[in-house]
Amino acid sequence: MIFVAEDLTPDIGESQKEIRRLQAENKKLERELRYERDLNRRNKAAAGVRESLSKIVAAEKDRLKKYMDLLLTNSSDIILFFDREGHVVFVSDSYLHIRKIQAFSMIRGQSYRELLVCDVEETFLGRVDKMFRTDITKKSSVEFEDDIDFEKNGNRRHYHIQVIPMVEESGAVEGAVFLFHDTTEITGAKIEAERARAVAEQSARAKSDFLSHMSHEIRTPMNAILGMTELLLRKDISQSARSDALEIKRAGGSLLSIINDILDFSKIESGKMEIIPAEYALTSLINDVVNIIRMRIAEKGVLFTVNADASIPGRLIGDELRIRQILLNILSNAAKYTHSGHVAFDIDGTPDDSGKILLRFTVSDTGIGIREEDMKKLFSDFSQIDTRKNRLIEGTGLGLSITRNLCLLMGGEISVKSTYGTGSVFTAVIPQKAADPAPHAAVRDAARKKVLLYGKREVYVDSIARTLGSLGVPCRAVMDLAEFREALSSEKYPFVFLSPPVYEEAEKYLKNSSSSGAAVVLFSSVGGQPPRPEIYPVVMPVYSTSIANALNGETENPVYRENDDIFVNFIAPEARILVVDDIPTNLDVVTGLMSPYGMQVDCCCSGAEAVRLVQENQYDLAFIDHMMPEMDGIDTAAAIRALPDGRGKKLPLIAFTANAMVGMREIFLGEGFNDYLTKPVEIRKLHDILDSWIPKEKRRQTVVREAEHLHLLEGRRVDGVDFAAGMKHFGSEEAFIRILDSYRTHTGALLEKLRGVSEETLKDYAVTVHGIKGASYGISAAAAGKEAETLEFAAKAGDLKAVTAKNGAFIENVERLLSDLDALFADLKANDAGSEPAKPLKPCPDGELLQRMLAASKKYMLSEMEEIMADLERYEYERGADLVLWLRQQVENLEYKAIEQRLESESENGIPKESEDGVKV
Repeated sequence: MIFVAEDLTPDIGESQKEIRRLQAENKKLERELRYERDLNRRNKAAAGVRESLSKIVAAEKDRLKKYMDLLLTNSSDIILFFDREGHVVFVSDSYLHIRKIQAFSMIRGQSYRELLVCDVEETFLGRVDKMFRTDITKKSSVEFEDDIDFEKNGNRRHYHIQVIPMVEESGAVEGAVFLFHDTTEITGAKIEAERARAVAEQSARAKSDFLSHMSHEIRTPMNAILGMTELLLRKDISQSARSDALEIKRAGGSLLSIINDILDFSKIESGKMEIIPAEYALTSLINDVVNIIRMRIAEKGVLFTVNADASIPGRLIGDELRIRQILLNILSNAAKYTHSGHVAFDIDGTPDDSGKILLRFTVSDTGIGIREEDMKKLFSDFSQIDTRKNRLIEGTGLGLSITRNLCLLMGGEISVKSTYGTGSVFTAVIPQKAADPAPHAAVRDAARKKVLLYGKREVYVDSIARTLGSLGVPCRAVMDLAEFREALSSEKYPFVFLSPPVYEEAEKYLKNSSSSGAAVVLFSSVGGQPPRPEIYPVVMPVYSTSIANALNGETENPVYRENDDIFVNFIAPEARILVVDDIPTNLDVVTGLMSPYGMQVDCCCSGAEAVRLVQENQYDLAFIDHMMPEMDGIDTAAAIRALPDGRGKKLPLIAFTANAMVGMREIFLGEGFNDYLTKPVEIRKLHDILDSWIPKEKRRQTVVREAEHLHLLEGRRVDGVDFAAGMKHFGSEEAFIRILDSYRTHTGALLEKLRGVSEETLKDYAVTVHGIKGASYGISAAAAGKEAETLEFAAKAGDLKAVTAKNGAFIENVERLLSDLDALFADLKANDAGSEPAKPLKPCPDGELLQRMLAASKKYMLSEMEEIMADLERYEYERGADLVLWLRQQVENLEYKAIEQRLESESENGIPKESEDGVKV
């Protein structure tokens, strides 16, 4: 058969299409096959991964289970697992152990109320009930503390308890975990720490109270010393005695200020001592320090020398009080620990780069010295070195610690060098500003005032020669008679300085020499008298100022003149003052001291009455006692400041207190006071207060140079009372008579409280006799004051035997004194009776006045009661005169309750009331 080519063409085309289709399907099948093979490989790999993961998870679960088992087995905390219904699903071994349960299977499935069968209070279980009802469902953790006795043996322990909800992945609460962490020891430690802190605070308060009381007790005798010295200086005494009294006064004043400062324990302990720069005289600083310390050193037979570089400026700016305290501490230590040899006190100064003067105070001694191992604790608190050797030496051990802190506060430093058994050298360097570059000591025409110095003690001779050199004065120093004679024969000396041991042998040669007309300066101890009036005495130790005064012909110890210390330079008759104190004698003392100023003075005995008086009157100044019953001074000040009309905010208030500790002024200022005045009142401080606060427009300038005298006491005397001293202290005879009258009126009631003293009343006895002591010293009855002081000390020491032995004689002596005062006032009244008009007669006391007296007694309004008494005492009475006399006695003794009770009784029986014509109705 023959095929034609053109006839085959369509068939070929179809075949090719089919081939291509088959090829495409084949490729598709190949792809699907490859995908399936790949998927199989992947599935196989995934299965391997899943298997590996399962193994890892199983291993991790096993590891976590081991950790959990380890935790539950070894944890000291008690751990309890509960399901949602409160049934236990697991517990820690610590719980099984403390409950003495052998295996968990014994308690599996128990409820928390069965599981927590222990000595727990119902309040604890009630709290757990609430957790399962509400807190756990809220998915919130709870923490609290409680005391639980799991062991049921009475040993309750303190636990910190945490409850944590167990939440499933779905969010449903599966149960809760209870964690009990025993905090008994920690809590006990906290309680013990709190107890220790409370004890420490109580101790600190006790220390504060003790120091406050000590401050008052120390100030009382110190003020007596200063007061009696003041009275001594006002008497006609010898120049030598006057010089000695001046030294006592200066030293006492310095000592009092230092006592006040050191007793402020809060500043000592906290390191908050305040440095107050002010201008001061270097000479005054040296004089004060030397005058205080030299007697302590001289008593031990130790030589004391002072060398002050004369070129140091005389007027400096710094805290003189703190520097004095530093120097006294260092010098006191030298005096304590030096038993032979000498103590040297050197002062020099050099300018620094800032223009200040670096004052260098050096104290060297030949005392016991300091061991090398003790140097580190030398400046520590409450530390005394070598205590076995120095067990008889008094002191707190605070001195050098305070000294170091003060030096650092002033930008200075202190150092020490010492050789044990040989001595010590303390050096304090303190920068100060110079207020005036002029030297503190200078000799006029120094080059022409050549001095021949003769003495036997090398230490003194070298010291004086050194001082003369710093003053630019030529000097020849000799130490034996032959040298002295040779010096006199070879040259003429305008000045000859001698020590007492060589005076007699030197004088006979001096008379026959060319220096016979020389001025002789004799060095002596305190109180020593020169053998001839023309000889100039200088008290050892001498230093630049005393030598310069001698060479310049100036008196070292000027004669005390009474007018020099009188400073009342104004009167203020238009000024009105309020004085508030619950002790009438204190009121009398203050008003007596203010009498020279001529002011109007109102007095009251309570804070409530003070507030009322301020509301009713316009005062220029108010003195308010700090410690008063019911309403103390601080409460009174606050009430006055809060008065609605605003006058209380402007009124100057002065706190009147026996607490003289440093920092009290700041305390009172913080409580609304403007200033404060300490008891016993010092006249100069009172003047400073009045001078600062009395309005200038109400003053009249004047000078009061001596006390006013009415001459009522001339020719009269009372044994045991120094009238002259009393009148000088209170400034006028009138004021002194008023104080005497107050003493005789109030002291009798105090004496009654001293009778029948026993162990139970000894404390009250001490308080009462303390009051009599102060009042007796106040009227210059020194003997009675001294007796009271002795009894007070015995009572405070609990020595009932000593009190009993002396109490009777003391009461008799004071009663005799009161009897003499009664006689004095009877005499004064009799002599004055002729000038008094007869009092008008009334049938009985005015009932309205008695009602007012009753109301005033209930409010402790002493000034109003005094006004009422004045009205009642204007008349004589046919009936009821005894009631008026009785009221006068009760008002004087501040027996408010007695007045209230009697007048209320009289009121029940009908207090009489008079009509205007005087007829009883």
